[in-house]
Amino acid sequence: TDPLAWPGWPVATGRAQVGAARQRAGHWSLDVPRAVAGVRLGNWAVTAGWAPRRVGPGSGGALTLDQGGATFPALTGRRTAPFRWGGLMRFLAPHDLLLRAGPLSRREVLSNAVDGVRRTEQPPWFMAWLVGWRITSWCRFSATHATSAASQEGTLWPDLLKINFPLVGTTVRERESDLVTDRIFALQLEARWRDAPWPLLPAAAGRIWWEYGGTDYLPSGPGGVIPEIAAPASIVGCALLEPRWDLACEFTELRHETVLWYANGGFPEGYSHDGWLLAHTLGGSGQALAGTVRVRPAGLRLEAGVKLAAATWKRAGAPWGEGRRT
Repeated sequence: TDPLAWPGWPVATGRAQVGAARQRAGHWSLDVPRAVAGVRLGNWAVTAGWAPRRVGPGSGGALTLDQGGATFPALTGRRTAPFRWGGLMRFLAPHDLLLRAGPLSRREVLSNAVDGVRRTEQPPWFMAWLVGWRITSWCRFSATHATSAASQEGTLWPDLLKINFPLVGTTVRERESDLVTDRIFALQLEARWRDAPWPLLPAAAGRIWWEYGGTDYLPSGPGGVIPEIAAPASIVGCALLEPRWDLACEFTELRHETVLWYANGGFPEGYSHDGWLLAHTLGGSGQALAGTVRVRPAGLRLEAGVKLAAATWKRAGAPWGEGRRT
C-alpha cells in the first residue's frame, strides 16, 4: 500500500499526480501540458503559454518549481546573453536573469480581519525571479525567489515590489494586512568538470550540485537586519560520467521539526496549482536518498540502467503520522 495514499495527506505532503488527465468527482479535467509562443527581442527571449518548468540543478526535483506538477499559463522573460557592466560593477554583472508570472488555479484564501478570519475564493498569482552568476568557467551560482500571492482587496499592483523583494520581517507584518503570500527562496550552486584525476570512478565528466532554500526570511544579527533563511531544506548530489557507464546519487531533505514545507496558513490548498504540488514531488515532510547506475556496453546501441531510491515522511504530532517508500 502506498503510504502517501492514506486519507488526510494534504497537497503539501502528498505525492505528485501522474498523467495528463484525471478524473475528479466523476468529471474529467483536461490539462494542457505544453502550448508556448515566444519571440526574441535583442538579448531577451519572451515566451507565453503552458510548459513544464524546473528551476534548479537537481536531477530528481527542485525546491521552488518542478516539472512534476500541472502546467499553468505564464509569461516568462529570460536574458540570453550576459550583462556587460563597466568599472567595479563588472564583477557583479549577472550571466543569467529570469522573470516569470502567471495565474494559478482558483482556491480558498484566508487572511486576518478585525472581526476574525476573512475567507475568499480567488486565483493567486505565481511570481518568480532568478539571477545567476558564472563564478568560473566550470562553476555557477544563482539565487531564486518564488511567490504565490493574493490580495483580499483584489489587486496586487501596489505590492509587487514587496511581494518579490521582501525586506526582513515582511511576512510577519503581512499577517495584519490583506495581502496573503507563500514565499520560497533558494540558493543554487553547480560545478561541472571534465577529465577528472581519479583512476577507478567514472572520470570523463561530472558535476556536483547543491540547492539550499527556505520558506521565508527571519530577522537575525545585530538589530535584526541580517536575513536568515527560515525552515531550511537542501538538495545535494553528484554525477560521474564515462563513455561506458555513469554513477549518480542525490540526497533531498525537506523535513523540518516545526514547519511543514509547501503548506501555508493563507492558502489551505498549499503551494499548488489545480491540486498538483508545484515543486519537489517528495512533498513537505520528506527525506530521500536516490542512486542511479547506467551501463552502455561496447559495440551495442544499448543503455541499461537502474535507479534505487528510499524515502521517508514524518511530521511530529501530525495526524498522518509516518510513511516510508523504497
